[in-house]
Amino acid sequence: MGHIEPTGEQMTALAGLPLDEPVVMLNLIRFRDRCADDSVASGMSGRESYRTYGRKLVELGDGFPGAVEAAAPGRTTVIGPSDERWDEMLLVRYPTVRSFIEMMSDPRYQEAAQWRTAAVADSRLIALRG
Repeated sequence: MGHIEPTGEQMTALAGLPLDEPVVMLNLIRFRDRCADDSVASGMSGRESYRTYGRKLVELGDGFPGAVEAAAPGRTTVIGPSDERWDEMLLVRYPTVRSFIEMMSDPRYQEAAQWRTAAVADSRLIALRG
């Protein structure tokens, strides 16, 4: 089973960072070939569902404080497990760690995030000093 949502321990570690400092989130994503029939994206490819998630974030306006700084399709792992592959990489800058945490707890974001959950087979989300 892939890593799709943060654990409580991971959110506690994030909340332990300086909350008023900027943060850049490194996203590594492997898409599902097809989204589950019982998901909001039934019948869609993972990539299509993730694009829908992106559009829904834009629709949040100020409710989405992030700014995509870089996005690129994955190619091949040069250092790391040879069987590990990522379909897409994104760097998203947030004004503060607090703004990221508040976004994740916003019900409007959580509704949009259903499309991400449906899309992703495995992922990594790494907080970088902003």
